[in-house]
Amino acid sequence: MFDSFFENSDLPTLSEKQMVFVMRYVLNNFNASEAYRFAYNCENMSNESVNVEASRLLKNPKIALWIDYYKKKAKVNTEKQFLYSLNDAFKEINDLQKRCSTSPKTYNVERSCIETKCKIAGLFDSNNDKPAVVVNMGKVEYNGKNLELNVGEDANAQTA
Repeated sequence: MFDSFFENSDLPTLSEKQMVFVMRYVLNNFNASEAYRFAYNCENMSNESVNVEASRLLKNPKIALWIDYYKKKAKVNTEKQFLYSLNDAFKEINDLQKRCSTSPKTYNVERSCIETKCKIAGLFDSNNDKPAVVVNMGKVEYNGKNLELNVGEDANAQTA
């Protein structure tokens, strides 16, 4: 019944109920009490008794070896999925950046791509870490008056 789930000749043989316990424990976020209830008849047991028995099973060396095996296997699978996603994200961002770099109109998109790469790489962890961007503006006129923008100066500072 559980042969494919428990194929590893290096690990000890478990009883069917032990196999069910391990499978449920691993597949259900490592909840030992719930796994015990699933594998064994707990109709006449208190919650405390179930917790004690589940804890006892976790300490069983044969079961502990299987659980350790699946935790390591899950960690490796998770790391592979994460690395694939990270590499895939960098590829997509690089492709987008290449498409946008041929036109000055797409500068903000290109810059956003670079910032995203930096965030993915862990170089930025908040909006405060964004690099400064200076925009050169031409003459600005509002209601027939030229506006002085004083770029780079404190906007709240009083002028003399």
